[in-house]
Amino acid sequence: MTARTISTGLGVLIVGAIVLIALSADFLAPYDPFAQDLMQRMVPPSWMDGGSPSHLLGTDQLGRDYLSRLIYGTRISLLIGTLTVITSGLIGTTLGVVGGYFGGRTDDVVMFAITCRLAIPLILVALTVVALIGSSLTVVVLTLGLLLWERFAVVARTTTMQVRNLD
Repeated sequence: MTARTISTGLGVLIVGAIVLIALSADFLAPYDPFAQDLMQRMVPPSWMDGGSPSHLLGTDQLGRDYLSRLIYGTRISLLIGTLTVITSGLIGTTLGVVGGYFGGRTDDVVMFAITCRLAIPLILVALTVVALIGSSLTVVVLTLGLLLWERFAVVARTTTMQVRNLD
């Protein structure tokens, strides 16, 4: 086995485990992630002094179990990641293929858009949008999708140009 095969298998195993955890969160989480128990607030993890074996990763300021919140958090993280990749992939691939296929002024416009997007700091724009509009799931996915499309556009443009120039 090569190192590439091993690393691919390991990556598939990790992502598969995370997806499995997200799908079975209702059965795996020991507590309701939103239930507050002020008598159990700030309990340290079980391996530390004063830790409780009933709360493996401890609790927060409101007594919510960290492990349960982590398990349920995989769902929203996977959802945001997947929808962001789909959104940015559609935008970037479309622009890249159009620019690479037609060339000329169209390609110049696409390359200008890519260059402008790369000149804008991602974090500042994301923080500004969230501060002005709010932090709903739709806003987060659209903001990230509209800010990460250039990677797809560059690859799609280059590949399209290579295929276009073949005999």
